[in-house]
Amino acid sequence: MVASSHSSFRIPTLAALWYLGLFLFGAGLILYASSSWGIGVRVDSLSYLTAARSLAEGKCLCWLGSGLELKPLVHFGPAYPILLAAVARAVGDTVAAARLISALLYGANLVVAGLAIHLLTGRFLAGVLCTFLVGASPAIVQAHDSAMSEPVNFLMLMAGMGALALYLRGARRFYLFLAIGFSALAVLARYAGAVVIPAGVLGILALSPARRKLAGRDAALFAAGASLPFVVWTLRNIVVAGTATNRVLGSHPITGDDARKFLEVVTAWMTSAKPSHWLEGFVLGLILTGLSWLLWRRCRSSDDHVAAGAVLGLLWLIFAFLYIPYLAFSRSFLDAKIPIDDRMLSPFYLALAFAVSSAVAVVPPRSYWPWPELVGIGGVLLLLGPRMLTGSAGVLSHLRTEGVGFTDRAWQASSSIDWLRRLPPDATVYSNKAHVIQLLLERAAFQLPERYDEVKALPRSDFEQGLAVMRSDLQRPDSYLLYLDPDNPAASRKAADQFTVGLVPILIMSDGVVFATSTNGPSP
Repeated sequence: MVASSHSSFRIPTLAALWYLGLFLFGAGLILYASSSWGIGVRVDSLSYLTAARSLAEGKCLCWLGSGLELKPLVHFGPAYPILLAAVARAVGDTVAAARLISALLYGANLVVAGLAIHLLTGRFLAGVLCTFLVGASPAIVQAHDSAMSEPVNFLMLMAGMGALALYLRGARRFYLFLAIGFSALAVLARYAGAVVIPAGVLGILALSPARRKLAGRDAALFAAGASLPFVVWTLRNIVVAGTATNRVLGSHPITGDDARKFLEVVTAWMTSAKPSHWLEGFVLGLILTGLSWLLWRRCRSSDDHVAAGAVLGLLWLIFAFLYIPYLAFSRSFLDAKIPIDDRMLSPFYLALAFAVSSAVAVVPPRSYWPWPELVGIGGVLLLLGPRMLTGSAGVLSHLRTEGVGFTDRAWQASSSIDWLRRLPPDATVYSNKAHVIQLLLERAAFQLPERYDEVKALPRSDFEQGLAVMRSDLQRPDSYLLYLDPDNPAASRKAADQFTVGLVPILIMSDGVVFATSTNGPSP
């Protein structure tokens, strides 16, 4: 490969101050929004946080199952809980660590989004556009409002794609190894990040200026290097848990409704209108085709900045084209529980944001007057800006005023949680929210048996056995069944009949009902 002007970078002082300001602004925004109730804790957060707590205490990388049983972390990648554990050792608490990490990563992601475009294209304002598209998106902001792995995944994906684009435009081989490292971490942060591996391989084969044999060698090196840590992780999982990722091959194919839901989510990023799905699909296809055509034409430009920007945009488009089939396959054959929502489609949005910003940066003609960027920024601010900013402000406002998930206002003021605090440590508690209770109170609780496996989309074969064990346990003194839902108090009064056979309600609270045998007497 030829030497490239990208092998060394110089950032003007004013631009450096801009990026520093971006980082401080982004981190401060999340810290301020989470100052009332803390960072959000969603369902997946329970595994991340308890695994991090276990690791920080010098134990295994294990999440807390029912009854404080340590179970090897398998269903999720290890990168985020390891980071959580490291920060928790310094700040003393995993939830506080999650808040700090979310804040710092939001600031870092704003910077990397803009800096990647800026350095590769030489167009500062195109970087500003990418920063806005990424930072003002409600889908991206919401990914940072809770203890979740998306922010780590975003950072690694952006860094990996940027490093690979640099290498493909003639930068030192060091950047290929950087791309391999960042891509491997993206996969270990979220299994869905594995799309970066075939995307990188196809990108190298299609976009490398090297001879075919050398490009094939680089593609093989990238595939092997980026896959190896994940392979080692899955082998560990098989040894300690008997499963690679806690998923089994099944058949629960996607439907037309799933496709329509996908188009609705994507359309909602741009407009509140609800056109026909044929129109939504046509417009999305037109956008992807237009971006692909423009970037492909510019990737062989003699202007190094233009070519590098086009390569970066094409890498992200390859990622976008592969991400949707990957999700469709995973939902159809591996995990029926995968939702079609902003969170799951946020990497697809990230890819579109980079592709659009790259296209704006490489639009001809090149001149000192940044009219393409100004037109692009103006168009985005006019057409998408109000909707994006309003949506993101709503996400942050809700985080500050009400909180998110199991650390929100309702949970922190819960009368049921207060009742649990007064229970003797040796009391037996079964609950529909056992995992939340264990995280918040660090006391044992047992999850109600589940009749249906949402991941496999099949009935659970051990339901009746679990039900029998629970009923036997509840015959002992100081044993209770607590059915609660602080975020939906009405639901707490609708406990399923099969769980309460032989039990009587001994305490009805605002957000929960306590059941026990009549011989157990009143609760504390």
